[in-house]
Amino acid sequence: MFGFTDLSEVAGRSWRILYEDAVADKIVVEVMPLLMRDGSWSGHVTARRRDGRTFHEDLTLSLRPEGGIVCNCRDRTKEIEMTERTARSEKLLRGFMEHVPSAVAIMDAACRYLYVNPEFCRVVGRPPESFLGRTMNEIASGRIAAAVDEAHAQVLRTAGPVFYDLPTDGGRVYAMITFALRDTLGGIECFCVIGSDDTGRRNLETEKTRTLERQAELLTMQREFTALVSHEFSTPMAAIRGAIYMLRNLLKAEPNPKVARYLDLQEEALVNLIDMIKQVRELDQIEEETGGLTRNPVELPALVSSTLKTFPEPIVSARVVVELPPPAAGVPLVMGNERLLRSALSNLVSNGLKYSEKPVRVSVLAENDGWCIQVRDEGRGVPEQDQKRLFEPFFRAGNAGNISGTGLGLRIVRRTVEQHGGCVTFTSIEGAGSTFCVHLPAPVK
Repeated sequence: MFGFTDLSEVAGRSWRILYEDAVADKIVVEVMPLLMRDGSWSGHVTARRRDGRTFHEDLTLSLRPEGGIVCNCRDRTKEIEMTERTARSEKLLRGFMEHVPSAVAIMDAACRYLYVNPEFCRVVGRPPESFLGRTMNEIASGRIAAAVDEAHAQVLRTAGPVFYDLPTDGGRVYAMITFALRDTLGGIECFCVIGSDDTGRRNLETEKTRTLERQAELLTMQREFTALVSHEFSTPMAAIRGAIYMLRNLLKAEPNPKVARYLDLQEEALVNLIDMIKQVRELDQIEEETGGLTRNPVELPALVSSTLKTFPEPIVSARVVVELPPPAAGVPLVMGNERLLRSALSNLVSNGLKYSEKPVRVSVLAENDGWCIQVRDEGRGVPEQDQKRLFEPFFRAGNAGNISGTGLGLRIVRRTVEQHGGCVTFTSIEGAGSTFCVHLPAPVK
C-alpha cells in the first residue's frame, strides 16, 4: 500500500516517513492525546507512498495492554474516487433533468413525489416545493389528477409501462409514460414519469388528415367530372363524325379539294379529342385501381404479341422487330393486369412508330430480379431540357412538331408500371432516338 517491497525498508524507522510533516504533526498533536485517553482512535488522513505520492487512508490506532500501538491502515483512494465520480454524475444528471424539455417526475411506492423537474412543474402549474412528499391528489384535482391516478393503477395491474395523455388547463396535451422501478424481489421502489408536449404533432396530424380528406374529395370530384365529360361528349362527337361521313359521301359526287382538306383537318382534330378523352378516362381508371389491382400470371412474349395485333399488320411487319430471350433464360412471367400492361406497351410502341421512320425494336430482357420490356426507336429523340418533364400529364416535347398526341401516354405508362411494383427508365438523344425500359418484378415464389 505504501510502496515498500521489503520489511527492512521500514524496520527501525519512524512512522513519520509514511506522512507529510504537517499530517504527522497533526497526528501527534491531535490524535495521540485522544488515543491515550480512549485507548483507540479511527479517522481519515492523507498518507504518503514511498515515491512521494499521497493517497486517502483509513487509519485505526489501538493501544496494546503491554505497551505499543497497533496501526490498521486501509487505502480509501478508489472509494473516494468513486464517490467523487458519483457526485459528478449526479450533478450532470440533475443538470440534465433541470434543462431537458421533457417533463420528468419520480415518486415513491406510495405515489408521493420525490423529485420533479421545472418542465413537470410548468405542465401541472405548481411550484417545486408543492410536490415533494405529496401525492398528485393533494396537489391538483380534476383531469390531471384523474389521469395520473389511472396511470398508476394500470402500472400496478399490468406490471409494465403505461402510455397516456395528460390534458392541461392551457389546452395543451402531453404524451406521458409512467413505469415502475422494482427491487430484486419485484417490489416497487419508485414510479417514474416522463412526458413531452404532443400538441404540435397532433395538430399536424389533424391537419394532415383534413388535407387527405380534401384530396380524396377533389379526386372524387375529378373522377366524376371525367366520367361526365366522357359521357356528355360522346353524343356530339358521334354526330360530328356522322356529319363528316355524310359530307365525304357528297364530295364523291361533286369533288372539292379545299372542302376535302377542311374535312381531313376536322376529322384529325376529332380523333385527337377522342384519344385525349379516352386516355384521361384510362388514367383515371388506373388511379381508381390503386391497391385493388387484379393480378394474374402474364407471359411477356404473349403480351407483346397481343399488343402488336392492335396495330395494322402491314405496319408491324414492316417496322417492328421483336426480340425475345432464349429459352435458357426461363419463361418471361410477371404477375399483373394484362389489360393495363397491354395499354402501357401500346403507348410506347405507338410513340416509337410516330416519332421514327426506322424500325422500332421491342425486346424482352432478363434482369436479376425480374424482366424488362424495352422499346427502342431511332427517331427524333427528346431534347435534354424536356426530359425531366416527360412523364408530366399533357406535356409534349418541344420537337414533337405537328405529330398528333395528347401528352398522357407516358403518364399512363409510368402509373401502370408503378402499380405493378416496377419502374420506367429511359435514355434519349435528340436526333438519334429513344429507349424506354419497363422494369417489372418476377413473381414471388
